[in-house]
Amino acid sequence: MSGTWFNRLMFSYLPILVIVPVILLILFFAGSAELSKRETARANAVFSRQAVQSLDYSFRSINEMMNREILSGEFDSFFSAAANPYLAANDASTRLARLKLTNPLIDSLYVYRLSDGTVLDNLSIRKLATFPDREFVERTQAGPLPTRWSQPRQIAGPGGQPRTVVTLTRGIPLLTGERGLMVVNVSLDSVRGLLREMIGEETSFIHLYTADGELMLGTETDLPAADAQPPGGEPSAEAARAPESGRELSAATSPYTGWEVRGGIVGDGLSSVLTGIWYAWLVAALLIMTLGIVWAALVSRRNYEPVVRLLQRLDALPPGTADAAAALTEAARLGERSGAEQTAGRETERGASGEPAERRERRAPHPDEFERIESTLSAMIARAEADRRRRREDIGYRRREFFRELLEGTRAIEPGNWDEETRRLNVDGVLPGRAEADDVPRRDASAERETGFGLAVVGLLEIDRPEAFNDAYSERSRELLRYALAAAAAELAAARGAWLWAEWLPGGRLGLLLRLPVQPRQRSPGEAPDAVGAASAIAEELIAWIAAHLHCTVTVALGGAFDSPAGIARGFREAVEAIGYKSSLGGARVLVGRDLHRGAAADLYGVLRTIRELARAYRLGEPQWRDRLEELLGGLRAAPLPKDDLSGLMNVLAYQLLREMMELPGEAKELWHGEAAPRLGAALEHFDTLDELETSVRSLLSEYAVRLKLLRESRSSHVTLQEVRAFIDANYIDPDLSLSSIADRFGLSASYLSRLFKDAFGQNFVDYLAGIRVEAAQALLRDTEDPIREIATRVGYANYMSFSRAFKKIVSATPGEYRIRSRAT
Repeated sequence: MSGTWFNRLMFSYLPILVIVPVILLILFFAGSAELSKRETARANAVFSRQAVQSLDYSFRSINEMMNREILSGEFDSFFSAAANPYLAANDASTRLARLKLTNPLIDSLYVYRLSDGTVLDNLSIRKLATFPDREFVERTQAGPLPTRWSQPRQIAGPGGQPRTVVTLTRGIPLLTGERGLMVVNVSLDSVRGLLREMIGEETSFIHLYTADGELMLGTETDLPAADAQPPGGEPSAEAARAPESGRELSAATSPYTGWEVRGGIVGDGLSSVLTGIWYAWLVAALLIMTLGIVWAALVSRRNYEPVVRLLQRLDALPPGTADAAAALTEAARLGERSGAEQTAGRETERGASGEPAERRERRAPHPDEFERIESTLSAMIARAEADRRRRREDIGYRRREFFRELLEGTRAIEPGNWDEETRRLNVDGVLPGRAEADDVPRRDASAERETGFGLAVVGLLEIDRPEAFNDAYSERSRELLRYALAAAAAELAAARGAWLWAEWLPGGRLGLLLRLPVQPRQRSPGEAPDAVGAASAIAEELIAWIAAHLHCTVTVALGGAFDSPAGIARGFREAVEAIGYKSSLGGARVLVGRDLHRGAAADLYGVLRTIRELARAYRLGEPQWRDRLEELLGGLRAAPLPKDDLSGLMNVLAYQLLREMMELPGEAKELWHGEAAPRLGAALEHFDTLDELETSVRSLLSEYAVRLKLLRESRSSHVTLQEVRAFIDANYIDPDLSLSSIADRFGLSASYLSRLFKDAFGQNFVDYLAGIRVEAAQALLRDTEDPIREIATRVGYANYMSFSRAFKKIVSATPGEYRIRSRAT
């Protein structure tokens, strides 16, 4: 248990156990202190505002009392020379004594008569020269009358003891003071007593400052008293300094006197409470840390035991199991040592002790147990994975090559060697894309079929609309879908008791080799179609499953059945030929090669004739082009063609249309050449089935037919030209029909009509008339037995030679050759 990792485990826990409680202590103390500070400051602010209000109320009361007494005339007899001086002085003294009793803050008050310098207070009457506060009265009399309370000052009290007071002076009368003064002194000791009644002296204090910021008094008992200041002098530095025993937290200024009241905490009462809580919390935290350390040690020791057991098992491994892993680990750690030096060192150590160096290194104390375990296991896993990968890649490659050679016919294999060869390549029961027999459950082939090749069918699976499939999925998604598709095919075949070998071929097609549990000696020659039928049923079930689960469709083509490996190449060729008919017959279906009518293609001459008539009618804007298009598509559906043949015929259609449309005037020709022809070429190049081709061609021709019609109708002569063409179509049998006669009939010049006709229909009058007559002659040659000369006359030709030249120019055959060929087809 004294291993390195055990110590690391222990010292990994200890910082957490120490740091977390310390942080909690700091946060608790800081939070408590901050909360207490805020609450105390808020309470002191309330105290300060209340103290200001109380002082303002008391001092305002004294001010109002003085104003009221002066205005009431109670002291007029004292200041009047006509009154009895003794009686007036007694009344005034009695009044002053009564006023002093009404307000406990008043220390003393007196009146000064300016006419004879007499001062009267509540106790005596005397001359100013003998009055203790003579200096203040003279200073006040020398200057303007003060309107506010004075700064703190000292006056002599009974027995000569000085007292600190603030004074309010009012003139008699109030505005001028020409008769005398009334002076009220308020003792700061009385003010201190008033403030002490408002707060608790044990925890709080209040300081009162003048408007100049000098300390007047404080509620603390140990604060230097303001009344200890020298009479008539400046406040001492000790008295003006704020106490160090407390901290001022709030302040409020009196709007009446201008004095400032500041409140704070006295002594360490709150700090003592917080300190007590701190010590209690600290003791609890230390106890928790101690328990945590003990628990961490016990848990670490218990969790370390599996590591010790694992190390013991590694030490107990046979010498040949982990030596290579230990050698790889040491080589990675000591990469600077050469291979020769390592070999020499191991030989020397072997000779000295008789034990391999790797074994001793593995058994020696390791600086890090987990590093040792990880390095040993990693080396073992890496070696096993590398061996497995090499095996999988090698078998997979050789199996795919073997499959391709069988399909191409370049690999010959005897039926007796089939099982041995497929077993060597791990073919039996392995899904496509999996090379290891351990990856999937291996079927017992002997349980399903007897020894021998049996009946087999080769098929090709092709994903419909591959462009859309590639656009819809990423490369990784496509690989997963291909694997799912091949796996589904193998599982469906296995469910029907068949054996399937599937491999993806170049070009995106899945090659299928389906072997059925039917032996040659158990069937008659007429049973071969049953194998193809069984394969077709499996393929149809696969197509339905893929359409329902993989969001795509596939087409499967099957070749004929065979009973030996030599027939694989023939079946593959038949499947390739059958898949070519997908364009004509449509996708998402099973195409069986023997069911297709090879050689029953459409009449090539009739198809080409229909294409020419379609192109010509489309150029002329005749509605018959739609009938010709339906006739062409119907013929292609009636006699299915492979995709190559179908593409060739549709390219002929595109060429014929381009050739006809190039005879149209400028705007129409540019419209077809610049827009329609490229779009038609793209549709013919990328179609997958005849349905897709039919939809794209029909919509494209309909769209541009409308646009060409709008171009024709935009010309002012369109209606006239339509009438001219209708007249030609109705009277082409007239031998005397000419451009001049038609121009005279419609009131146009022959040259103007010829130019309009050429611009509108893309060919001149003579060629158009010859085309109409030859087309009628073709119908008579096919459908009647009339002589050719009579037919020439009936279609408007008075001269047989002219008819024959025009017919051969247009049809590329003489009338007689055309009649023979048409009847032969």
